[in-house]
Amino acid sequence: MESIEPIRFIPRIHSKEMLLKRCEGYFRNEWFTSERYGPVAADFADIWSFAGPERSWRFQHHSLVSVSHLLDGYAVEGDVRYLKMAEKLILNWFEVNYPVSPSEMGWHDHSTAYRLANICRFFSVWSNSSLANENEASQFELIVEKHAEKLMDDEFYMPEHNHGLEQDIALYTAAKQFSHMEQSSIWEEKSIRRFWRQITYLFAEDGSYLEHSPQYVYSLLKTLYSFLSYLQRVGYQGAEKLAERLNNAFVFLICTTRPDWRIPSIGDSENSAVSPFVLKSWSDRTKELLENLMKHPDEKDALTKRPLPVDSVFFDGGFAALRNKWDWSEDAIQFITYSGFHSRVHKHHDDLSFVLFAKGREVITEGGKFNYNYTSEERKYVVSPYAHNSVMADGKAVDIPNRNKGKSGLLSAMLTKNIAYVSGMHALYKNINHRRFYLYLKPDVILIFDQLKGYKEHKFETFFNLHSDLECEQYNETFYGCLENEEVISLRQIYTSSANSESETARGKTGPLKGWVSPKYGEFVPNTLITFKTEGMAVNNVFQISLGTSLKKHDAADVEWDGTNISVRWRNYCIEIELTDFHEHIFINDKYYRSQKHFNSRLMKAAAENEMEYVQAARKNSSIREGLLT
Repeated sequence: MESIEPIRFIPRIHSKEMLLKRCEGYFRNEWFTSERYGPVAADFADIWSFAGPERSWRFQHHSLVSVSHLLDGYAVEGDVRYLKMAEKLILNWFEVNYPVSPSEMGWHDHSTAYRLANICRFFSVWSNSSLANENEASQFELIVEKHAEKLMDDEFYMPEHNHGLEQDIALYTAAKQFSHMEQSSIWEEKSIRRFWRQITYLFAEDGSYLEHSPQYVYSLLKTLYSFLSYLQRVGYQGAEKLAERLNNAFVFLICTTRPDWRIPSIGDSENSAVSPFVLKSWSDRTKELLENLMKHPDEKDALTKRPLPVDSVFFDGGFAALRNKWDWSEDAIQFITYSGFHSRVHKHHDDLSFVLFAKGREVITEGGKFNYNYTSEERKYVVSPYAHNSVMADGKAVDIPNRNKGKSGLLSAMLTKNIAYVSGMHALYKNINHRRFYLYLKPDVILIFDQLKGYKEHKFETFFNLHSDLECEQYNETFYGCLENEEVISLRQIYTSSANSESETARGKTGPLKGWVSPKYGEFVPNTLITFKTEGMAVNNVFQISLGTSLKKHDAADVEWDGTNISVRWRNYCIEIELTDFHEHIFINDKYYRSQKHFNSRLMKAAAENEMEYVQAARKNSSIREGLLT
């Protein structure tokens, strides 16, 4: 078949000067993998056993990132030394690491996929160069065969995981690049079959990502759009079907990307930059959608149809992204809530949490990733409830074994021009239900309603994490987040049914850790953690967040909560919410508004079982009280 450039996983170094500098560094035993680590010195004899700065560096190094950069250097400069060095590295890697590697990253599930893709890229260039010869071609075919055997092995393969997706892409690429090899058709059939299973597992029909961390949507879509192009070029018949799935995922990415073109700090996400230029390059459809969105005039122009709604809910993944408008200025406000337990991959203790973007930053933020050293105290903290904006019961995080998958999610939404409503629930605690409603009164007030029901007297802590740039000041019952002596956000509890309630703050506390976030990989910086403490078997709490004009005017919503009826009075609005077991009926100024409803059977079953425990405990307590009175 006609030679088609294989897929690449490693991004280019766009600066020619910097690319050639990195390529020359390899001849001086300076092993560059990414800007995060810079050049790392190690003798050539030790490069595959050398530990380097940390685990992630070893992953990149054993993925043969160096080979990818050398190929790019050869492409722009034509210096055959770069191709010879790439050849040397591949052959030496195999000599040292096959069949057993001195490093845990040698035959790691992820590095093996990346390395095979880089070897395929190398071979497509090398085989058309003056260096090509039959003897070494046979050696490279042996190396590819051993990698393919690994990726074909069901024990080695990572099902239901983004690593498995990239294993399939690498194996399919090898099958096409080395189609003359005896086993190539078997590689092709198995890899594409598993690939579709992975797509279905990782991305819901509505486009939402099911591994909890939006950063991976961006990185995966870069690869998947590239793979889509590759599939189209090799004539794969299912390419159009994949294009539709990727388009839905692209919409999800755009809706959840912050107004400053960065990834929100949800799950194992860093606040990485998202490049509109890169997004537009993925396909004609992504370019058209993004250009229409970015040139959209002020929302007051009612005659202009928006390419995307301002508010979007992705029930399958458990995300809701609400905005005051499509805008990329400091006036833009974005609110994202999420709740879902689809797997343990990148899962934090963050169900029913949220982030809030205003004034050019996440004024309410999350803990971030820190790193993947799961035993470090910093990593344990950023995964914990303290580093998120939800509720912890009795001083313990929720249980997240696999048997609890599905017991968390968003259940309803009502989206109008001026008011947006989203509700969700989780039943991850044993015999405790947490139900949360968000009411976004546009453009600058958010009400948070928590309904907590347990089986005994519980201690509930509700957490709010301010951005590390914000100083926290308290006046009476209200907390203010201030930037350069200007108030940019206020937070206060405007209702509680608890007889005992108190609040406290912590910033950069140690022993134990409290008030820390990780905005970038490896960084651990102090922030203000605001905690509201309440007690009871069943507790209802309401919090108000104010921004902009409402903050300056100190406007407060009037909230009444009586059993299953909630009444909110705000300016010219009277909002009434009637609660059913899992959904709500909403009236605004006496007009009924239909909400979108999502039916999560696993969550509803678990919540119903927890409710039974609450009812029995409440009945028992009532009988005890009656006995004491008599």
